[in-house]
Amino acid sequence: MKYTHIIWDFNGTIIDDVDAEVRSINTLLISKGKSPISSKDEYRKDFGFPIIDYYRRIGLACDDKEYAIMAPLWVEEYIKNVKDAPLCPDVKEMLEYFKDEGYTQLIISANEINMLNWQLDGLGVREYFDEIIGLGDIEAYSKILLGVEWAKKHPDAKALFIGDTLHDHEVATAMGADCVLVSSGHQLASTLRQSGVAVVKKLTDIKTVTDQT
Repeated sequence: MKYTHIIWDFNGTIIDDVDAEVRSINTLLISKGKSPISSKDEYRKDFGFPIIDYYRRIGLACDDKEYAIMAPLWVEEYIKNVKDAPLCPDVKEMLEYFKDEGYTQLIISANEINMLNWQLDGLGVREYFDEIIGLGDIEAYSKILLGVEWAKKHPDAKALFIGDTLHDHEVATAMGADCVLVSSGHQLASTLRQSGVAVVKKLTDIKTVTDQT
């Protein structure tokens, strides 16, 4: 078996929350007199980490102080909008597949940990994960430190990181894991290809990566 661990990103990889994100951001943009995002592709073109830089690109926040004000407003909107967000296509099939193949599965997410646990409870997939790792606050600066700390505790792990953003590739690189990115989440395929790693249209295509010996 090529890998021992499968590390999942959450937003846009496990939960299909792009629509919820667009609605939430549009509420903030309109409140500031800005034009709303017109499509998911427009959103995906601009989105990235750290979130404060994304806010600057779309005209929402200019400095740390303003961002600290905007972050909880976004969370309030997001919680309202994400309640009905489903699993991403093929997630349950892939969780079962990795379970049957004997992989240890975990989540490393830029979500605040309490929100992450709340969402997992609603989606009904918590049982598949041995560890659930999220950030301690709502400002979503980076999850690189989370990944590096996990890797230090598991020096013998051979991990594949599954995500949907360039930041997921950055996390995987920092922790010495392989990475595959799915283009149905928060960034365009053209953006994801800048990473140089495999970019797939659907999660089930990842089977060809993990089946290699």
